[in-house]
Amino acid sequence: AFAKFAPPDAQLIEVRAGNPGGRLGETIFGSLFGKLPDETRLSSQVPDHTRSSDDEAGGRARTERYSRLDTRFDKDVDDDMSLNPPRPASATAQANDSVPQASRAPGMTARLEEVLSATSPVGYCEIARSRMDQGRPFARFERAVVVEMRAGAALDRAALEKAVADEMRSRFVVSGVDPQLAWQADSSVRYLAQSLLEQGAAYSVSDRYLVLASSRELARDIMAAASGPSAPQKIDGQVEFYAVVRIADAKPVFDRLMSKLDGKVETSGAAGQDEEESGEVKFFSENISSLLGASGIKEARLRRATEGAVVSERLVYSW
Repeated sequence: AFAKFAPPDAQLIEVRAGNPGGRLGETIFGSLFGKLPDETRLSSQVPDHTRSSDDEAGGRARTERYSRLDTRFDKDVDDDMSLNPPRPASATAQANDSVPQASRAPGMTARLEEVLSATSPVGYCEIARSRMDQGRPFARFERAVVVEMRAGAALDRAALEKAVADEMRSRFVVSGVDPQLAWQADSSVRYLAQSLLEQGAAYSVSDRYLVLASSRELARDIMAAASGPSAPQKIDGQVEFYAVVRIADAKPVFDRLMSKLDGKVETSGAAGQDEEESGEVKFFSENISSLLGASGIKEARLRRATEGAVVSERLVYSW
């Protein structure tokens, strides 16, 4: 049933069955606004400007450690502890105590969980797509969550809108500034209109399914896909997780993004031919991209099920 909500240009679909168990609010806020950093981790990485010049020289040596990407880099990049060594328990406890309690207690997430728990959700689906807008240098990522509510459950729309608006205000608005956040209607989609931020949020309800998206464009596309004809997709047996990755659809955006990381300028004709004949292999746009291009894989599907103490996964590729 979730598959019909995925628009044709969706590049990632993840379906999770069963009761979300208190993680749905965090998942929704992460899809709408992004994941918040771990403040306790960031506090251990604040630079200390009171150190002596000898310490600064040691820092430079640490940076120059990666002037050549040899086996030391391979070890450090795979070992999180090498870059963030553990501190004594007393220091860690003090750092945790220094973080304001309000930032550690996800009050707004709890409020959203309370709104959603009243609908008795029985599963949810995450949808994501990436886009490269003409004339803009960065890729744009849009995400959405589709929640299946219990049949006959009533959604408190006013409480949902307040929880989402308050979360946006707390994350992106400086205290004392009123960005005039207001919910508006666009056909069957309700979206959070504002003038200062590009960040957005939208939602809609279709039968017993609640759709929340990071943009009203994605919400509209999801609702259009749900109302249109779709081929039935059947999964035999009990499944707790199911994912579809449309690799071929994501590759054009991926390739353009990798080209920008290499500093390549999109060229054509003789200029592009001269670049190809130089023999230089670009790391991001040619070396990494070739891993996808050489495989020729168009789509991958992952299915996970648990039977007793055994967890089984089936991965299917299509060319």
